Amino acid sequence: FRARTLARSGGWRSAGRGICTEGAGADRERTEVACNTAAYMDDLLDEARQAGMWVDVLTASHDTTDWVQAKHGDVGLYDVNGVHVPMGEYMTFSISSPAVEDQLAWQERAANYYARQPNVIAFFLSNEQSYGNKQDLDYSSWAGKAWQQWRGAHGLNPSPMPRVAADAEMLHWKRFRQDALVDYLNRLQRGVAGALDRFVPVSHKVIFYEATSAYAPQYGLLPSPARLSTDIVGADIYGLTPNVYPAQLAFQKPIFAVETNLPGDWSADAMYDYLVYQYYEGVTIQSIFQWNPGEHA
Repeated sequence: FRARTLARSGGWRSAGRGICTEGAGADRERTEVACNTAAYMDDLLDEARQAGMWVDVLTASHDTTDWVQAKHGDVGLYDVNGVHVPMGEYMTFSISSPAVEDQLAWQERAANYYARQPNVIAFFLSNEQSYGNKQDLDYSSWAGKAWQQWRGAHGLNPSPMPRVAADAEMLHWKRFRQDALVDYLNRLQRGVAGALDRFVPVSHKVIFYEATSAYAPQYGLLPSPARLSTDIVGADIYGLTPNVYPAQLAFQKPIFAVETNLPGDWSADAMYDYLVYQYYEGVTIQSIFQWNPGEHA
C-alpha cells in the first residue's frame, strides 16, 4: 500500500521542484509514483513546517499491490453475480481478507515515521469509505467465510450470502456488513493510535451527505457514529449541507473538514460566508481543497 499525497497549492515550489499533482492515464501513474517517495514527503513536510503550515496525512489504500496478491491470493471484491469488481468505494480488497493485516502494519509504520514532524496534526486511514454505494459488492469468498463466522457468533445457523432484497436473511446481512465495516475501521484506528510514540489524532475521512449517516441506528446499513472509534472526525464537505451539525451532535468529536470547497464560481465573500457557516455548524478546522488547476482556491 502507498500513501497518496496530493499537494495542490499554487505557491508550493522550491529548488526547482514542481507540484505533486494528479494527472490522467500514464501521466497520473507517473506523478503519483514520483510523489509517493519518502524523500518527496520529507521535503514536502519540511517546506510546510518552514512556511508555518500544518499538515494532515492521508494513508488510505487506493490500490492493492502485486505482493499482497502473491502473499494471500485473490483478495479482491466480487459483486452479487460473482463478477470481480476492480474498484469498490475507495477500496480494492475485501475487508474480510488478510490483506487488512498488511494495510495496518504499513499504516502503523507510516504514522510513526511522519509523526516525528511537529507540524503533522492528524492521520486519516480511509477515504470516504462506506457501504453507501459500492462497498456492498463484497460477495467474495472472504466475505462468505466471515458471514458464516458472524452467524455462528450470533447463534444463527449457516446460510448462503443473500443476493436479493426479498431474502429473509437480508436484515442479518446488513447487520453483518455494518459490523464488518465498523470493526475494520476501528481495527485500523486503534492499531495506529496505539503504535504512535506521541499523540496525533487518528481518524477516517467520511462524507456526511452520503457515506455516513448521522441518524444511523446501531444496526442500520450505514456506520453508526456511536460505534466508530476515532479521536476526531475527518470529513469531505463540498457545498452547503444541513448534515454537519447533526453529525457533530452524533459523533461528539471535533470535525476536521479535510476537503472543503464551494462548487462553481463564487466570490471571496461567498467563500467567507461558507467557512463561517461551517464553523458555527461545528467544524473545528477547515482545509480548502482545489481539485483542478485554475479553480478557485
